[in-house]
Amino acid sequence: MINKIETVSLKTLGCRLNQSESDCILDSLIKNGLTHVSDDQNPDLIIINSCAVTKQAEAKTRGAITAAKKKSPMGKLVVVGCYPQESAEKVLAIPEVDLVLGNHEKYKIIDYLPSLEKISHEEKEHCVSNMLDSNVDNYTFPIANICSAGSTTRAFMKVQDGCGYFCSYCIIPYLRGSVRSRNISDCIDETKLLVDKGYKEIVLSGINLGTYKAETGENLAGLLKKMLAETDIKRIRLSSIEPNLISSDLLEIIAHEKRICRQLHIPLQHGSDRILKLMNRKYKSSDYKSLIEKIKNQIPDICIGADVIVGFPGERDDDFFEMLKMLEDLALSYLHVFRYSKRPGTKASQFKENVKNSVKKERSKILRDLSLKKQKKFFDSFVNEKLEVLFEKKDKHGFYIGHSDNYIEVAVKNNKNLINQIIYVKVCKVLEDKVEGELLVE
Repeated sequence: MINKIETVSLKTLGCRLNQSESDCILDSLIKNGLTHVSDDQNPDLIIINSCAVTKQAEAKTRGAITAAKKKSPMGKLVVVGCYPQESAEKVLAIPEVDLVLGNHEKYKIIDYLPSLEKISHEEKEHCVSNMLDSNVDNYTFPIANICSAGSTTRAFMKVQDGCGYFCSYCIIPYLRGSVRSRNISDCIDETKLLVDKGYKEIVLSGINLGTYKAETGENLAGLLKKMLAETDIKRIRLSSIEPNLISSDLLEIIAHEKRICRQLHIPLQHGSDRILKLMNRKYKSSDYKSLIEKIKNQIPDICIGADVIVGFPGERDDDFFEMLKMLEDLALSYLHVFRYSKRPGTKASQFKENVKNSVKKERSKILRDLSLKKQKKFFDSFVNEKLEVLFEKKDKHGFYIGHSDNYIEVAVKNNKNLINQIIYVKVCKVLEDKVEGELLVE
Protein backbone atom coordinates (compact mmCIF):
# COMPACT_ATOMS: atom_id res chain seq x y z
CA MET A 1 0.00 0.00 0.00
CA ILE A 2 1.21 3.52 -0.81
CA ASN A 3 1.97 5.54 2.35
CA LYS A 4 2.38 8.90 0.66
CA ILE A 5 1.34 10.08 -2.80
CA GLU A 6 4.35 11.81 -4.35
CA THR A 7 4.17 11.05 -8.08
CA VAL A 8 1.30 11.38 -10.55
CA SER A 9 0.43 10.45 -14.14
CA LEU A 10 -2.60 11.73 -16.01
CA LYS A 11 -4.42 10.32 -19.04
CA THR A 12 -6.93 12.46 -20.95
CA LEU A 13 -9.75 11.22 -23.16
CA GLY A 14 -12.25 13.21 -25.18
CA CYS A 15 -12.39 16.84 -26.18
CA ARG A 16 -10.00 19.78 -26.17
CA LEU A 17 -11.76 21.14 -23.12
CA ASN A 18 -10.82 17.97 -21.25
CA GLN A 19 -7.21 18.49 -22.30
CA SER A 20 -7.27 22.05 -20.98
CA GLU A 21 -8.75 20.88 -17.68
CA SER A 22 -6.19 18.07 -17.38
CA ASP A 23 -3.35 20.53 -17.89
CA CYS A 24 -4.73 22.74 -15.11
CA ILE A 25 -5.25 19.80 -12.72
CA LEU A 26 -1.69 18.64 -13.34
CA ASP A 27 -0.29 22.14 -12.89
CA SER A 28 -2.14 22.44 -9.57
CA LEU A 29 -0.79 19.10 -8.32
CA ILE A 30 2.77 20.00 -9.31
CA LYS A 31 2.45 23.33 -7.48
CA ASN A 32 1.38 21.31 -4.43
CA GLY A 33 4.57 19.25 -4.49
CA LEU A 34 3.75 16.20 -6.65
CA THR A 35 6.08 15.07 -9.42
CA HIS A 36 4.67 14.34 -12.87
CA VAL A 37 5.88 11.02 -14.29
CA SER A 38 4.88 8.88 -17.25
CA ASP A 39 2.39 6.06 -16.73
CA ASP A 40 5.11 3.41 -17.07
CA GLN A 41 7.12 4.83 -14.13
CA ASN A 42 4.86 3.34 -11.44
CA PRO A 43 3.15 6.56 -10.33
CA ASP A 44 1.62 6.69 -6.86
CA LEU A 45 -1.45 8.43 -8.31
CA ILE A 46 -3.07 7.70 -11.66
CA ILE A 47 -5.72 10.12 -12.91
CA ILE A 48 -8.01 9.32 -15.84
CA ASN A 49 -9.89 12.40 -17.09
CA SER A 50 -12.78 10.66 -18.80
CA CYS A 51 -15.27 11.17 -21.62
CA ALA A 52 -18.88 9.94 -21.90
CA VAL A 53 -20.14 11.63 -25.05
CA THR A 54 -20.69 8.21 -26.71
CA LYS A 55 -20.67 4.55 -25.72
CA GLN A 56 -17.36 4.24 -27.54
CA ALA A 57 -15.91 7.02 -25.35
CA GLU A 58 -16.98 5.16 -22.23
CA ALA A 59 -15.35 1.98 -23.55
CA LYS A 60 -12.10 3.86 -24.19
CA THR A 61 -12.16 5.15 -20.62
CA ARG A 62 -12.60 1.63 -19.27
CA GLY A 63 -9.74 0.46 -21.47
CA ALA A 64 -7.51 3.28 -20.22
CA ILE A 65 -8.30 2.30 -16.60
CA THR A 66 -7.29 -1.32 -17.19
CA ALA A 67 -4.11 -0.38 -19.05
CA ALA A 68 -3.03 2.15 -16.42
CA LYS A 69 -3.50 -0.27 -13.53
CA LYS A 70 -1.48 -2.95 -15.29
CA LYS A 71 1.44 -0.53 -15.55
CA SER A 72 1.17 0.62 -11.94
CA PRO A 73 -0.68 -2.01 -9.88
CA MET A 74 0.12 -0.33 -6.55
CA GLY A 75 -0.90 3.18 -7.59
CA LYS A 76 -4.15 4.81 -6.48
CA LEU A 77 -6.45 5.23 -9.49
CA VAL A 78 -8.84 8.19 -9.72
CA VAL A 79 -11.39 8.66 -12.51
CA VAL A 80 -12.66 12.21 -12.96
CA GLY A 81 -14.96 14.10 -15.31
CA CYS A 82 -17.84 13.17 -17.54
CA TYR A 83 -18.00 9.38 -17.15
CA PRO A 84 -18.36 9.56 -13.35
CA GLN A 85 -20.74 12.47 -13.83
CA GLU A 86 -22.97 10.23 -15.94
CA SER A 87 -22.55 6.89 -14.09
CA ALA A 88 -20.71 7.27 -10.78
CA GLU A 89 -21.76 3.87 -9.43
CA LYS A 90 -20.84 2.12 -12.67
CA VAL A 91 -17.35 3.63 -12.59
CA LEU A 92 -16.93 2.92 -8.89
CA ALA A 93 -17.79 -0.73 -9.57
CA ILE A 94 -14.72 -1.10 -11.82
CA PRO A 95 -12.29 -3.11 -9.63
CA GLU A 96 -9.23 -0.97 -10.39
CA VAL A 97 -10.84 2.36 -9.37
CA ASP A 98 -10.23 3.91 -5.93
CA LEU A 99 -11.93 7.31 -6.24
CA VAL A 100 -14.34 8.97 -8.67
CA LEU A 101 -14.91 12.73 -8.92
CA GLY A 102 -17.43 14.57 -11.06
CA ASN A 103 -16.93 17.73 -13.11
CA HIS A 104 -17.64 19.98 -10.12
CA GLU A 105 -15.08 18.24 -7.90
CA LYS A 106 -12.18 17.36 -10.21
CA TYR A 107 -10.28 20.63 -9.76
CA LYS A 108 -10.24 19.90 -5.99
CA ILE A 109 -8.49 16.54 -6.28
CA ILE A 110 -5.66 17.72 -4.00
CA ASP A 111 -8.18 17.84 -1.12
CA TYR A 112 -8.87 14.12 -1.47
CA LEU A 113 -5.24 12.93 -1.38
CA PRO A 114 -4.86 12.62 2.43
CA SER A 115 -7.82 10.25 2.72
CA LEU A 116 -6.79 8.46 -0.48
CA GLU A 117 -3.40 7.70 1.08
CA LYS A 118 -5.05 6.09 4.11
CA ILE A 119 -7.87 4.02 2.63
CA SER A 120 -7.48 0.46 1.43
CA HIS A 121 -8.50 -0.52 -2.08
CA GLU A 122 -11.78 -1.86 -0.73
CA GLU A 123 -12.74 1.50 0.85
CA LYS A 124 -13.63 3.38 -2.29
CA GLU A 125 -14.80 7.00 -2.35
CA HIS A 126 -16.86 9.08 -4.72
CA CYS A 127 -18.12 12.65 -4.90
CA VAL A 128 -20.30 13.68 -7.83
CA SER A 129 -22.64 16.68 -7.70
CA ASN A 130 -25.70 17.19 -9.88
CA MET A 131 -24.46 19.76 -12.39
CA LEU A 132 -28.01 20.98 -13.03
CA ASP A 133 -28.65 21.63 -9.32
CA SER A 134 -29.00 25.38 -8.81
CA ASN A 135 -27.26 25.03 -5.42
CA VAL A 136 -24.06 23.71 -7.01
CA ASP A 137 -21.25 26.23 -7.40
CA ASN A 138 -20.72 25.96 -11.14
CA TYR A 139 -17.56 28.03 -11.26
CA THR A 140 -15.23 25.39 -12.67
CA PHE A 141 -12.41 27.47 -14.10
CA PRO A 142 -8.73 27.44 -13.09
CA ILE A 143 -7.77 29.46 -10.03
CA ALA A 144 -5.17 32.22 -10.15
CA ASN A 145 -1.66 31.17 -11.23
CA ILE A 146 -2.87 27.75 -12.42
CA CYS A 147 -2.02 27.47 -16.09
CA SER A 148 -3.33 25.16 -18.82
CA ALA A 149 0.16 24.59 -20.18
CA GLY A 150 0.62 21.05 -21.41
CA SER A 151 3.74 19.45 -22.85
CA THR A 152 3.45 20.72 -26.43
CA THR A 153 3.81 24.06 -28.20
CA ARG A 154 0.04 24.53 -28.24
CA ALA A 155 -1.96 25.20 -25.06
CA PHE A 156 -5.69 24.66 -24.60
CA MET A 157 -7.29 27.40 -22.51
CA LYS A 158 -10.75 26.92 -21.02
CA VAL A 159 -12.84 30.09 -21.25
CA GLN A 160 -16.40 28.71 -21.23
CA ASP A 161 -18.28 25.76 -19.75
CA GLY A 162 -21.80 24.33 -19.84
CA CYS A 163 -24.56 24.33 -22.44
CA GLY A 164 -28.27 25.11 -22.43
CA TYR A 165 -29.11 23.92 -25.94
CA PHE A 166 -30.26 20.40 -24.97
CA CYS A 167 -29.94 18.88 -28.43
CA SER A 168 -32.02 15.71 -28.30
CA TYR A 169 -29.04 13.35 -28.77
CA CYS A 170 -26.61 15.08 -26.39
CA ILE A 171 -25.90 14.27 -22.76
CA ILE A 172 -23.37 17.08 -22.26
CA PRO A 173 -25.74 19.67 -20.64
CA TYR A 174 -26.51 17.11 -17.92
CA LEU A 175 -22.80 16.45 -17.35
CA ARG A 176 -21.50 20.01 -17.60
CA GLY A 177 -24.35 22.12 -16.25
CA SER A 178 -25.48 25.63 -17.16
CA VAL A 179 -23.64 28.12 -19.35
CA ARG A 180 -20.94 30.15 -17.63
CA SER A 181 -17.94 32.12 -18.84
CA ARG A 182 -14.53 32.80 -17.39
CA ASN A 183 -13.62 36.22 -16.06
CA ILE A 184 -11.95 38.12 -18.88
CA SER A 185 -9.08 39.37 -16.70
CA ASP A 186 -8.29 35.75 -15.75
CA CYS A 187 -8.17 34.84 -19.45
CA ILE A 188 -5.71 37.69 -20.06
CA ASP A 189 -3.58 36.72 -17.05
CA GLU A 190 -3.37 33.08 -18.13
CA THR A 191 -2.48 34.10 -21.68
CA LYS A 192 0.42 36.16 -20.32
CA LEU A 193 1.55 33.18 -18.23
CA LEU A 194 1.48 30.96 -21.31
CA VAL A 195 3.47 33.50 -23.32
CA ASP A 196 6.04 33.67 -20.52
CA LYS A 197 6.30 29.85 -20.64
CA GLY A 198 7.12 30.07 -24.36
CA TYR A 199 3.82 29.01 -25.88
CA LYS A 200 3.15 30.38 -29.35
CA GLU A 201 -0.46 29.24 -29.81
CA ILE A 202 -3.52 29.08 -27.58
CA VAL A 203 -6.69 27.18 -28.45
CA LEU A 204 -9.73 28.76 -26.78
CA SER A 205 -11.93 25.92 -25.55
CA GLY A 206 -15.44 25.53 -24.23
CA ILE A 207 -18.46 23.27 -24.32
CA ASN A 208 -20.41 25.91 -26.28
CA LEU A 209 -17.67 28.43 -27.00
CA GLY A 210 -19.83 30.86 -28.96
CA THR A 211 -21.96 31.58 -25.88
CA TYR A 212 -18.99 33.20 -24.13
CA LYS A 213 -20.02 36.37 -22.33
CA ALA A 214 -17.88 38.01 -19.68
CA GLU A 215 -19.32 39.65 -16.59
CA THR A 216 -18.20 42.96 -18.11
CA GLY A 217 -20.26 42.28 -21.25
CA GLU A 218 -17.68 41.15 -23.80
CA ASN A 219 -18.70 38.35 -26.14
CA LEU A 220 -16.24 35.98 -27.86
CA ALA A 221 -15.22 38.63 -30.38
CA GLY A 222 -14.66 41.05 -27.51
CA LEU A 223 -12.49 38.51 -25.69
CA LEU A 224 -10.35 38.08 -28.81
CA LYS A 225 -9.91 41.84 -29.17
CA LYS A 226 -8.78 42.12 -25.55
CA MET A 227 -6.34 39.21 -25.88
CA LEU A 228 -4.84 40.73 -29.03
CA ALA A 229 -4.53 44.17 -27.47
CA GLU A 230 -3.19 43.14 -24.05
CA THR A 231 -0.95 40.14 -24.75
CA ASP A 232 1.86 39.12 -27.10
CA ILE A 233 0.49 35.68 -27.98
CA LYS A 234 1.43 34.82 -31.56
CA ARG A 235 -1.62 32.71 -32.41
CA ILE A 236 -5.16 32.21 -31.11
CA ARG A 237 -7.20 29.31 -32.46
CA LEU A 238 -10.88 28.67 -31.79
CA SER A 239 -12.29 25.26 -30.94
CA SER A 240 -15.73 24.17 -32.16
CA ILE A 241 -18.37 26.89 -32.46
CA GLU A 242 -22.08 26.57 -33.25
CA PRO A 243 -23.22 27.97 -36.63
CA ASN A 244 -25.89 30.24 -35.16
CA LEU A 245 -23.24 31.88 -32.92
CA ILE A 246 -20.79 32.96 -35.62
CA SER A 247 -21.23 36.73 -35.79
CA SER A 248 -20.14 39.16 -38.48
CA ASP A 249 -17.89 40.78 -35.89
CA LEU A 250 -16.15 37.45 -35.25
CA LEU A 251 -15.61 36.87 -38.98
CA GLU A 252 -14.17 40.37 -39.36
CA ILE A 253 -11.56 39.62 -36.71
CA ILE A 254 -10.58 36.29 -38.30
CA ALA A 255 -10.39 37.91 -41.73
CA HIS A 256 -8.21 40.85 -40.73
CA GLU A 257 -6.21 39.83 -37.66
CA LYS A 258 -3.15 37.80 -38.62
CA ARG A 259 -2.81 36.36 -35.10
CA ILE A 260 -6.24 34.70 -35.25
CA CYS A 261 -5.98 31.33 -36.99
CA ARG A 262 -7.96 30.88 -40.19
CA GLN A 263 -9.84 27.81 -39.00
CA LEU A 264 -13.42 27.23 -37.89
CA HIS A 265 -14.93 23.93 -36.79
CA ILE A 266 -18.68 24.35 -37.24
CA PRO A 267 -20.92 21.41 -36.25
CA LEU A 268 -23.57 20.60 -38.85
CA GLN A 269 -24.78 17.26 -37.40
CA HIS A 270 -27.16 16.65 -40.32
CA GLY A 271 -28.16 17.95 -43.73
CA SER A 272 -31.84 17.00 -43.56
CA ASP A 273 -34.13 19.62 -42.05
CA ARG A 274 -36.42 16.86 -40.81
CA ILE A 275 -33.59 15.28 -38.84
CA LEU A 276 -32.26 18.65 -37.66
CA LYS A 277 -35.68 19.36 -36.17
CA LEU A 278 -35.71 15.99 -34.41
CA MET A 279 -32.24 16.79 -33.11
CA ASN A 280 -33.48 20.11 -31.72
CA ARG A 281 -30.81 22.04 -33.62
CA LYS A 282 -31.20 25.80 -33.95
CA TYR A 283 -30.90 26.26 -37.73
CA LYS A 284 -31.94 24.81 -41.06
CA SER A 285 -29.66 23.29 -43.67
CA SER A 286 -30.06 26.39 -45.85
CA ASP A 287 -28.82 28.58 -42.98
CA TYR A 288 -25.70 26.45 -42.65
CA LYS A 289 -25.06 26.49 -46.40
CA SER A 290 -25.38 30.28 -46.54
CA LEU A 291 -22.99 30.65 -43.59
CA ILE A 292 -20.28 28.49 -45.21
CA GLU A 293 -20.60 30.44 -48.47
CA LYS A 294 -20.33 33.74 -46.58
CA ILE A 295 -17.23 32.61 -44.68
CA LYS A 296 -15.44 31.30 -47.79
CA ASN A 297 -16.21 34.50 -49.70
CA GLN A 298 -14.82 36.59 -46.86
CA ILE A 299 -11.84 34.35 -45.96
CA PRO A 300 -10.99 32.22 -49.06
CA ASP A 301 -8.08 30.26 -47.52
CA ILE A 302 -9.88 29.35 -44.31
CA CYS A 303 -10.10 25.73 -43.16
CA ILE A 304 -13.67 24.78 -42.24
CA GLY A 305 -14.49 21.46 -40.60
CA ALA A 306 -17.82 20.01 -39.53
CA ASP A 307 -19.27 17.37 -37.22
CA VAL A 308 -21.89 15.07 -38.73
CA ILE A 309 -23.92 12.25 -37.19
CA VAL A 310 -25.14 9.20 -39.10
CA GLY A 311 -27.79 6.77 -37.93
CA PHE A 312 -29.87 9.15 -35.84
CA PRO A 313 -33.19 7.46 -34.94
CA GLY A 314 -35.57 7.79 -37.88
CA GLU A 315 -32.83 8.63 -40.41
CA ARG A 316 -34.07 7.25 -43.75
CA ASP A 317 -32.13 6.70 -46.94
CA ASP A 318 -33.46 9.95 -48.40
CA ASP A 319 -32.36 11.87 -45.28
CA PHE A 320 -28.85 10.49 -45.54
CA PHE A 321 -28.50 11.15 -49.26
CA GLU A 322 -29.85 14.67 -48.78
CA MET A 323 -27.03 15.22 -46.28
CA LEU A 324 -24.48 13.57 -48.58
CA LYS A 325 -25.43 15.85 -51.48
CA MET A 326 -25.22 18.90 -49.24
CA LEU A 327 -21.79 17.91 -47.94
CA GLU A 328 -20.50 17.22 -51.44
CA ASP A 329 -21.49 20.73 -52.49
CA LEU A 330 -20.18 22.58 -49.43
CA ALA A 331 -16.66 24.04 -49.36
CA LEU A 332 -15.61 22.11 -46.27
CA SER A 333 -12.03 20.99 -45.64
CA TYR A 334 -12.75 17.90 -43.53
CA LEU A 335 -15.50 16.09 -41.62
CA HIS A 336 -15.66 14.48 -38.20
CA VAL A 337 -18.12 11.63 -38.65
CA PHE A 338 -19.93 10.07 -35.68
CA ARG A 339 -22.35 7.16 -35.51
CA TYR A 340 -25.34 7.99 -33.35
CA SER A 341 -24.87 6.70 -29.80
CA LYS A 342 -27.85 6.40 -27.48
CA ARG A 343 -27.29 8.41 -24.30
CA PRO A 344 -29.43 7.76 -21.19
CA GLY A 345 -31.69 10.61 -20.16
CA THR A 346 -31.69 12.38 -23.52
CA LYS A 347 -34.87 12.91 -25.52
CA ALA A 348 -33.56 10.89 -28.47
CA SER A 349 -33.01 7.86 -26.22
CA GLN A 350 -36.81 7.49 -26.22
CA PHE A 351 -37.10 7.52 -30.03
CA LYS A 352 -38.13 4.16 -31.47
CA GLU A 353 -37.01 4.16 -35.12
CA ASN A 354 -33.46 2.92 -34.56
CA VAL A 355 -31.06 2.51 -37.47
CA LYS A 356 -29.22 -0.80 -37.83
CA ASN A 357 -25.54 -0.78 -36.87
CA SER A 358 -24.61 -2.17 -40.30
CA VAL A 359 -26.34 0.80 -41.94
CA LYS A 360 -24.61 3.25 -39.60
CA LYS A 361 -21.27 1.68 -40.46
CA GLU A 362 -21.93 1.88 -44.22
CA ARG A 363 -23.07 5.51 -44.06
CA SER A 364 -20.15 6.44 -41.84
CA LYS A 365 -17.67 5.00 -44.37
CA ILE A 366 -19.25 6.98 -47.21
CA LEU A 367 -18.82 10.24 -45.30
CA ARG A 368 -15.32 9.40 -44.11
CA ASP A 369 -14.29 8.73 -47.72
CA LEU A 370 -15.83 12.07 -48.69
CA SER A 371 -13.86 13.76 -45.91
CA LEU A 372 -10.59 12.37 -47.30
CA LYS A 373 -11.45 13.71 -50.77
CA LYS A 374 -12.26 17.13 -49.36
CA GLN A 375 -9.08 17.22 -47.32
CA LYS A 376 -6.97 16.31 -50.37
CA LYS A 377 -8.68 18.98 -52.47
CA PHE A 378 -7.98 21.55 -49.75
CA PHE A 379 -4.33 20.48 -49.48
CA ASP A 380 -3.91 20.47 -53.29
CA SER A 381 -4.98 24.11 -53.45
CA PHE A 382 -1.86 25.10 -51.48
CA VAL A 383 0.81 23.35 -53.56
CA ASN A 384 3.54 25.91 -54.41
CA GLU A 385 1.92 28.34 -51.97
CA LYS A 386 3.42 29.83 -48.80
CA LEU A 387 2.17 28.84 -45.34
CA GLU A 388 3.24 30.03 -41.90
CA VAL A 389 3.84 26.92 -39.79
CA LEU A 390 4.27 26.40 -36.04
CA PHE A 391 6.47 23.31 -35.64
CA GLU A 392 5.51 21.01 -32.78
CA LYS A 393 7.60 17.83 -32.93
CA LYS A 394 10.11 15.72 -34.88
CA ASP A 395 8.93 12.35 -36.14
CA LYS A 396 10.84 9.07 -36.38
CA HIS A 397 11.66 9.72 -40.06
CA GLY A 398 13.47 12.96 -39.27
CA PHE A 399 10.68 15.31 -40.39
CA TYR A 400 9.67 18.29 -38.31
CA ILE A 401 5.87 18.35 -38.05
CA GLY A 402 3.72 21.41 -37.48
CA HIS A 403 0.48 23.12 -38.44
CA SER A 404 -0.25 26.15 -40.52
CA ASP A 405 -2.66 28.70 -39.11
CA ASN A 406 -5.35 27.19 -41.37
CA TYR A 407 -4.72 23.78 -39.85
CA ILE A 408 -2.76 22.02 -42.56
CA GLU A 409 -0.26 19.54 -41.13
CA VAL A 410 3.14 20.22 -42.66
CA ALA A 411 6.29 18.06 -42.72
CA VAL A 412 9.76 19.55 -43.35
CA LYS A 413 13.24 18.04 -43.23
CA ASN A 414 15.88 20.30 -41.75
CA ASN A 415 19.17 19.99 -39.88
CA LYS A 416 18.34 22.66 -37.30
CA ASN A 417 15.81 22.27 -34.48
CA LEU A 418 12.52 23.85 -35.61
CA ILE A 419 10.33 22.94 -32.61
CA ASN A 420 8.25 25.84 -31.25
CA GLN A 421 9.26 28.13 -34.10
CA ILE A 422 6.86 29.79 -36.55
CA ILE A 423 8.43 29.75 -40.01
CA TYR A 424 7.23 30.26 -43.59
CA VAL A 425 7.13 27.09 -45.67
CA LYS A 426 6.56 26.49 -49.37
CA VAL A 427 4.25 23.52 -49.96
CA CYS A 428 5.90 21.06 -52.37
CA LYS A 429 3.63 18.03 -52.45
CA VAL A 430 0.58 16.45 -50.85
CA LEU A 431 1.00 13.28 -48.80
CA GLU A 432 -1.75 11.03 -47.44
CA ASP A 433 -2.69 13.09 -44.38
CA LYS A 434 -0.37 16.09 -44.58
CA VAL A 435 1.75 18.12 -46.97
CA GLU A 436 5.52 18.21 -47.40
CA GLY A 437 7.30 21.51 -47.74
CA GLU A 438 10.60 23.36 -47.66
CA LEU A 439 11.60 26.29 -45.48
CA LEU A 440 11.55 29.72 -47.04
CA VAL A 441 13.38 31.30 -44.08
CA GLU A 442 16.17 29.48 -42.19
